[in-house]
Amino acid sequence: MRQLILAFPKIKERFPESELYIAGRDWFFPDGRSYIQYLKDSQIQDAVKDSIKFLGPVANHELPKYMEAAEICAYPSHMEAMPLAWIEVLSMGKAFLGSVLGPGPEVVKDHVTGRVCDPRDVASVERVLLEMLSDKEKI
Repeated sequence: MRQLILAFPKIKERFPESELYIAGRDWFFPDGRSYIQYLKDSQIQDAVKDSIKFLGPVANHELPKYMEAAEICAYPSHMEAMPLAWIEVLSMGKAFLGSVLGPGPEVVKDHVTGRVCDPRDVASVERVLLEMLSDKEKI
């Protein structure tokens, strides 16, 4: 999530109408600090703060409406055991960004069923998302 947030300013610069919606529960550091608050306080540039929305936990039956509304569903995860959300997005025929880690390459054929990036590398996340958005713009 952090690398996606760090990549977002370049996305927003090239595609000013872009918004980033992040669904999922918060995680807490051992000292009790909120990870989402940490991101808001120190990782999100002021220029994009209003374009990043944290949805919190979203009920499974509500997720499809967010997926359907999305231009791209991005899941650059560092680890996935069985990426069910990926499979749901792919079955909807949505533009999809997954990860080269874990089962990513087994689930997603890069440039065929979706795209994959190195989620540890902000430049990789930026590059692939910009390519995806540029491709959509050509259609």
